[in-house]
Amino acid sequence: MTKQAIDAPRLNMFSMDPGQLVIVMDEKHPLYDPRAKLDVEESMIRNVMVNGVIEPVIVTKEGNLTLVVAGRQRVKAALAANMRLETEGKKPIRVPCIVRRGSETDLFGVSISENENRKDDTPLSRAQKAQKLLNMGATEEETAIAFGVTVQSVRGWGKLLECSAPVRKAVESGRISASAATKLVGLPREKQAEALDAALTEPSKPGKKNGRPTARRVAQIAGKPEARMRSRREIMTRLETPKLHPIYREALQWVLGQEPDHVG
Repeated sequence: MTKQAIDAPRLNMFSMDPGQLVIVMDEKHPLYDPRAKLDVEESMIRNVMVNGVIEPVIVTKEGNLTLVVAGRQRVKAALAANMRLETEGKKPIRVPCIVRRGSETDLFGVSISENENRKDDTPLSRAQKAQKLLNMGATEEETAIAFGVTVQSVRGWGKLLECSAPVRKAVESGRISASAATKLVGLPREKQAEALDAALTEPSKPGKKNGRPTARRVAQIAGKPEARMRSRREIMTRLETPKLHPIYREALQWVLGQEPDHVG
């Protein structure tokens, strides 16, 4: 063992039943964070049920209580996961914890730092990792759980990898969204580049949002217009068409929640 390993500070790490960890809900408490009141995401609960809590929760002692300094959502996800695992007759999850000592200011600073200094993967990086997991034998469902997303998202990432290099580069630089880029899939590589250039150089009109071309506009430029959701007023106006096919009329009435006009 090297001297560096021997001299390195040792972490006081252990695991606990999430039910024994206290998430501060008192707004006057120094460790209160508004995130404590956020609903835990379903995707996170499913991930914890499969993989457990991977990243340790930072805690501190206050009398006989063990307070959560950072990792509130992980603890809440573990609690929800254990309720489901219990009904399935499976072993409950324990949460890995690291004790942090310091002043109230120090501890609250740790809480802020853990959330604010995170850097998410880029869309392309996520797509590449998802594809690698799929190539290793994971199913789309397993991959979705690992990333905390839907199967549709995983499939969308797969489409992103089918885009030409200029399109992927535009996504990485933030000039176009991943969803807009996937609208170019299916076009020849040179046509993708032409459509991308047209979308990026188009004046800022309704076809752009926050300076970037919308997915709908990119689809139109690519010659693949998307179906648009009709408003209630548009549907009612369509129902007033004299020679509307009965089946189509009944479908529109069903969308509006109206009793259909049955034709004998």
